[in-house]
Amino acid sequence: VARFVIQTGKGFLGRPRIEKWKALFPENFHWPHEDAHSRRDGPGRTYKMRVRGRLGPQGHFGHKGICSRELHVSEVLECEETDSPGPAW
Repeated sequence: VARFVIQTGKGFLGRPRIEKWKALFPENFHWPHEDAHSRRDGPGRTYKMRVRGRLGPQGHFGHKGICSRELHVSEVLECEETDSPGPAW
């Protein structure tokens, strides 16, 4: 996972204010596309997720430090692949 994109409120001209967080998942977590019934091939998948976890302090994480926090995921409550990333994208 490259990052979570989280809508944190409204910004300039009503546009969504977003933060990018690096996600660290439990070892036993498996992505839906790892199943035989994946609907798309290749990179660039987008998921709608609900998770439980601990949010780390602010900093620079991930590729070139683009993420402002790390999210240590303890439990994945929902995870489904989607073609529509939603308003926070």
